[in-house]
Amino acid sequence: MNEEKQQKFFHVPIVLLRELFTDKEKALNEIIQYGVWNFSKKFPMSIDNVAKQTMYGFYRGGLPSELYKRIKKLTDNGLVELDEDYNGFLGKTFEPDTSALSNFLADDDGLKELATEYAAVNTIHNKNILGLRVGSVDRLIKQAKDIHKKFLPNALWLWLAQAGFFEFRDKEKPEYDLMQFAYYLGIRSILGTKKFWHTNHLMIRCRAFGYSSPKELPSFITSNDELARGRLGNLFKKYSSTHHKAKLINILRLNWGLTAYSKGVNGVMVSMKGNMSQIELIAITKERQLTNRLKRQKEEDKENELKALELMKQRHQTRPPTS
Repeated sequence: MNEEKQQKFFHVPIVLLRELFTDKEKALNEIIQYGVWNFSKKFPMSIDNVAKQTMYGFYRGGLPSELYKRIKKLTDNGLVELDEDYNGFLGKTFEPDTSALSNFLADDDGLKELATEYAAVNTIHNKNILGLRVGSVDRLIKQAKDIHKKFLPNALWLWLAQAGFFEFRDKEKPEYDLMQFAYYLGIRSILGTKKFWHTNHLMIRCRAFGYSSPKELPSFITSNDELARGRLGNLFKKYSSTHHKAKLINILRLNWGLTAYSKGVNGVMVSMKGNMSQIELIAITKERQLTNRLKRQKEEDKENELKALELMKQRHQTRPPTS
């Protein structure tokens, strides 16, 4: 995915969907925080720019605590000089002497990582690169790192389009609209970069609730006890009905750009209209079905040949001897 396209998506672990139905605002805010932080990791920053933004944050406040402590130690020891009178400003322009800090950044990978992380998120925020303002840069970095430590490195990832995302965060949505959103994200996580895929409704529902597969589902969701399942488990069960499964797929086909086909399929074939038309998906499905039928026929022929040889052997053994 090229850089321009990446700016229209959040790349986040699917586990962040787990609170979508219990605390929607928290879940979607964490997606934003992690998405911005993760994008910042690939954002190009020169050492001089990093040094300049770090010193601005040091003078004006807002540096993450660990980075602030590292810079404060350098200034206290006289290794990085401060301009106490102008705080780095010459009139209306911010032009601090960052040569010493730039040298430290070049030689200290840990300091460089902290400062680059701050400067990249700060640039994304100030220049509105992702089409949003992130609020406190310090808080965003802290919360994103907490998420990273909690769920990574084995999390399943999802490219989540920003288009329409904020409408779900900022407006009240009925349960069924939110389920459409989650189901759509579940299918997108299954597709990944693939043009199409053969899946099933249980897998889609697992992804919609933030779990990579049925094996990951907690016991309360799969409990037979309605009380033990709680709201989340009962929602999971509710949308496992044949009616809801078919209706969700049809709604996503009508309004969310999904292409899907399930006739004669154990599960469902899925794609997106931008990748494959309905006719193309049906054609591929039929081709796969034919290939599977021919494969089964070939296996049956091989098995029948062995049975025929065994039958011939038995007949030969029971045939009376000739005089």
